[in-house]
Amino acid sequence: MSQTILIVEDDPDIADLIEIHLKDIGYGLDRAEDGATGLEMATSGDYSLVILDLMLPEVDGLDVCRRPTYRRAHCRPPSAFRPYCSPPSRSRHTLLCLP
Repeated sequence: MSQTILIVEDDPDIADLIEIHLKDIGYGLDRAEDGATGLEMATSGDYSLVILDLMLPEVDGLDVCRRPTYRRAHCRPPSAFRPYCSPPSRSRHTLLCLP
């Protein structure tokens, strides 16, 4: 059984590109197109990794990570929450939350 990754990204081209590469190396994938749906899926699913876009409709990626329901499901002390943001010069950022 492969590990499953949740991609929360509102731009279908970016989500498709991430999906192609991750499926190519054997990961199972689920996708959400907005923060509210991503939050619901992340808290109800069993994901090895959640990839969040920062600029999402409804609830942005940082707000998703700040929600207590998300943190209980995916953040285990001491250092389970490790954000990676692309350089500030980029107009779009992706937040990577490692459970």
